[in-house]
Amino acid sequence: MRDFLSRSQRKLAPYGFVLPALLILCSVLLFPLGYSLYMSLFRFSIARPFLGQTFVGLDNYIMALQDGPFLRAIRNTLVITFSSLTIELIIGTGIAVMLNSKVKLESFYRTVLFFPVIMSYVVVAVLWRIMMVAEIGLVPFLTSGFAPLSNKATAVLVVILANVWRNIPFVFTVVLAGFKSLPIEPLEAAVIDGAEGLKKFFNVILPIMKPIFAVVLIMRTMDVFMMFDLVYILTSGGPQGATSTVSTFAVETAFQYFDTGYASALSFIIFGIILLITVFYNKVFKTNVFAK
Repeated sequence: MRDFLSRSQRKLAPYGFVLPALLILCSVLLFPLGYSLYMSLFRFSIARPFLGQTFVGLDNYIMALQDGPFLRAIRNTLVITFSSLTIELIIGTGIAVMLNSKVKLESFYRTVLFFPVIMSYVVVAVLWRIMMVAEIGLVPFLTSGFAPLSNKATAVLVVILANVWRNIPFVFTVVLAGFKSLPIEPLEAAVIDGAEGLKKFFNVILPIMKPIFAVVLIMRTMDVFMMFDLVYILTSGGPQGATSTVSTFAVETAFQYFDTGYASALSFIIFGIILLITVFYNKVFKTNVFAK
């Protein structure tokens, strides 16, 4: 009997060690997530709790898919996301290739180039806004008074450039780490077969690096979809909603209009969009990032 109890205790001991972490995870993540899903099925305003909760089922989701401003925010977010990612991947991969070519002072260049990603989005947004604002900005001074943030097209461009400037260091750091960890055998075999330069890069290195690029794309896509502070400080979603994103729209719905149920539904729609994009990346790169 004593041996049976000791064996049972040994089997249950690992679960006992994990249990506190699971309880904390449930309290700070799973419970808010479940409650948010529950609230998305109701019409409820946190500013008018005395009106109570009205069950509406999927009406909040249906209303979101018919909401013109929200659909425009989705379009803006996709434009900003894929424009930013394209520029970041091209420039970031180029910098990683150069730093991987045994250049002198590589550590110095990496340190200097990594500096923007250390800065918070709030600081980056303030710096770029100071450069673009009509009264004191450097860009209006150099362009005879043209204020980029007051024009729809250029405001979107400013948001994209600020986002790219801040996050290129992350991209080239991850890609450079991938270059450093490449297996030597395929590279030596490619050299023996006569593959050099761009032919070696596109036919040998890039296929091996597909999981790395998939990770970068997934992480950066989630980051841009959740990006609120950069857009809000730079443009507040303007002019005329040209730079409104799904994050700014959801936050304004929740904390400006206090439509808690609708904002909860918006958050799950945003999650669904990110999930679909992630599945698309896995299909394109023919790799399961989460299984590695």
